[in-house]
Amino acid sequence: MSEPILVVGEALVDVIVRGDQRTPLPGGSPANVALGLARLGQDDVTLLTQLGPDEDGELVRRHIESSGATVRVEGAPEHTSQAIARLAADGSATYDFQLDWSLPDIDLPDLTHLHTGSIATYLAPGANSVAGLAKRARSRATVSLDPNVRPDLAGEDVGEYIEEMVRLADIIKASDEDIEYLFPEDDIDAVIARWLEAGALLVVVTRGADGSTLATASCRCDIASPKVDVIDTVGAGDTYMAGLIDELSRRSLLGAEARPRLGQLDADELRAIGEFAAAAAAVTVSRAGADLPTRDDIRLGE
Repeated sequence: MSEPILVVGEALVDVIVRGDQRTPLPGGSPANVALGLARLGQDDVTLLTQLGPDEDGELVRRHIESSGATVRVEGAPEHTSQAIARLAADGSATYDFQLDWSLPDIDLPDLTHLHTGSIATYLAPGANSVAGLAKRARSRATVSLDPNVRPDLAGEDVGEYIEEMVRLADIIKASDEDIEYLFPEDDIDAVIARWLEAGALLVVVTRGADGSTLATASCRCDIASPKVDVIDTVGAGDTYMAGLIDELSRRSLLGAEARPRLGQLDADELRAIGEFAAAAAAVTVSRAGADLPTRDDIRLGE
């Protein structure tokens, strides 16, 4: 029996438009993480999100629940959020986001870990509710954050929202693109140090094909990305995040009581955790779309 994990954030439909053809696909970074955790064998995963009472909402719900995760819907938006990608003849895309995020305050369920990130952490008014949930969860749960910034949706105050969440997070996973957008004048090492000083126990930076870095206050480890034939990178970061949380769970490193051990991981432990997360992401990039792997898929790819 795995520990109860709550994932908080947006679930939406990506609508791919090619000429007159519209293809709806379930998406959303937190939704992908919840699905990925369940596929990796975590049997007590809940996605707290918003879905409208429409076909898109049912599409997303079926997709997440088919993995074994539970979907908890709070609030009543008129429509399920959409990210519309219009593809030109040369394959380039323009995006139109139709999003609502106004998560109400709720009573926290039983949990050992809370994960959040992406649009849910910087789109008002729901972002304020997410921060409130994280504050209340810390007394009994670890908290993880993946900023996963969408520049088209990030307002001038995105940095303030992210910094508030950084102060609440035990585990931060960010891409080099996130860091470049949020801190254009700082290098990655400076940002890692800043986040550790702010209270994070584990900071992870992913760099796509160039690998990833895992760091605690006393130890650092660089991980190479596995060599695979890349179909696309959709969902790669979400897969890495799911793999990271799953591996920490299996090592009993989630939950408030585990904080001292989480902050004292040695190089061998960091390498094993990072290599598993990277192997999971490698499976996803070898497939079309955000098709996150099971543990058996990862073993087959070794």
